[in-house]
Parts: sequence; C-alpha cells; structure tokens
Amino acid sequence: MLDENKEFNMKWMSALKEIENMHSLSEVDKATLRNLSSILYTYELIVEEMNTKTRRLQQISSNEAPNKVEALEYISQYCLSHQYELGMSIFCLAQQGYGNSISILNRSILENLINLSYLWLSEKINNSVLERNAWIEYYKAKFNSLHKGLTGFKKHREKRRDTVHTPSVDPSKIKNLQEREQNFREKYPDFKNGKHIFWCKHPYLSDRARKVDDTKVFKNFLEKFYLEELYRTVYAMASDITHGSSSIIDAYLSQNNKKEVMFGGDYTTMTNCLQRSVVSLLASIIVLCEIYDISHEKLVSQLHHLGYNVS
Repeated sequence: MLDENKEFNMKWMSALKEIENMHSLSEVDKATLRNLSSILYTYELIVEEMNTKTRRLQQISSNEAPNKVEALEYISQYCLSHQYELGMSIFCLAQQGYGNSISILNRSILENLINLSYLWLSEKINNSVLERNAWIEYYKAKFNSLHKGLTGFKKHREKRRDTVHTPSVDPSKIKNLQEREQNFREKYPDFKNGKHIFWCKHPYLSDRARKVDDTKVFKNFLEKFYLEELYRTVYAMASDITHGSSSIIDAYLSQNNKKEVMFGGDYTTMTNCLQRSVVSLLASIIVLCEIYDISHEKLVSQLHHLGYNVS
C-alpha cells in the first residue's frame, strides 16, 4: 500500500483552491487545513487500496469459503470510516469558523484513537487479545441495559398517568436480550464498569490512555506525544462544551466584549481547535497504517508529497 506517492484528485484540488481564496481564514488556518486535507486524502487512498485488495481476494476465492476477517482488522475498518467522517466534518466546520464544534468532534476522534490504540496494543498491555472480541460483541450485549432503562422510564411516567409513545420491546425478544447480556457476563467475567458489563479490563478512558502511553510505542512516531495528556487537556475541555457545563459561558463569550454572547463562527478562536484535531487525526492514521502493515516511511512520504508541513 502507498507504494507510489499520489497527487490530490480534482475534488481536493478544487477544495484547496477555495480555501486559498477565503479572506476570512488566516494564513495559519489555511496551512492547517492543507495539512488536514493531506491526512484526509491519505485516508481515502488507504480505503481505495483496501477495497481493491478485497475485490482481488474475492475473485481468487470465489469458489472457496469466504476469508475470515481478523477482529483487529474489523475494528480498524470501523475506526477508519468513523475518523474520516469526523475529519471531513471538521474540514467543513473550519471554513465557517466553528471552533467549539470542532472541539466536540475532536473529542470523539480522541476517544476513538485511545480505544483503537489500546486494542491494537492489547497483547502488549494485557498479554491477551480477548478484548478485541469483547469490543465487537459488546454493542449487542448492552441492548438489554437500554431495554431496562426504557422500562424504568415508562413505569415512572405511568405512575404519573402520562402517555408514553415509544413502543415497548417485543416480549418475544426480551429473553434473547437477557441471554445475550448473561452470555457476555459469563464469557468476559473480568470486563465490568461497576455492576455493568464493559468490553475491557479498564473501564475508564484515562486508564486506557495511560496503558498505551506506558508501552512507549508512540515514541517511535511522534515526539512528546501522550494520549493521557490529550485526555487531561483537549478531551476534558471539549467534554465541558459537549455536556453543556458552565464552561460554555467562556467558550461563547465574544473576545472583543465579554458581555456579549458570540453567535456564529469565530475565526480568532478556531486556530487551536483546528490544530489539535489535525494532531489527533495524524496519530490515528499512524496507528491504522501500523495495523495495515503500511510502513511509516511510506506514510510520511505520501503526506509530505501532498504538502503536509509541521512547521
């Protein structure tokens, strides 16, 4: 993969030309958006080559049993698609100056990055890859918790003689939901978050970030890069905005007049938010390339060829 450096396609050339002509963007923001474009287009190249490889394998094994996808590969494909979509959303928001919304999306990117990195290094961290299978199975197993929460809500409203329009779960399916959760508990008895089921040994995101940092694997690619540091700073500040805590007062006050509430985009406060998101997406694509056996040298060569600049 990425054996030859590729040029931007017409879609990206047109988008970059529009950015260069935007007077509302500073030169710093334009440079950062060029870096973001380089990363996002490289995501597209990886997907294109992955799909070509998949089609080739399907042709070869058309008369054979389908190839079993490894758990980590399955997880990374989800992450690749999700990180790309979040990155494209940031690319659009940046052109309107919506820094706070970029922070919220970067929070999701960081959480995905921490979880993917943890699952990638799970064998090094826990001498086991069991958490990868648990991650895949977890979403079905937790449906019973959603059902119990909805049931509690309905009972509360019915006591007050209120009408609830959300349909109840089909009674014939409730047993299946309960069995899924119970099977998960029995299969992964050590994976819990309090009384609730979870997909790994460490239910707190900060702990998973620290476990990854302790492997020192990222030191091979990025200097002075710590996932826990990003969690304690970028993630924590974005969480305040995401959850609507009182810190959003400062986030939405005009920089020119602290008594005015800012409405709409603000390019003056967007720069840091945009730069942080680029760092998160860069770290994500590094992890993905390691999973897909794409050499770091080829990745760096492709990004530099597209104009990625760290200065």
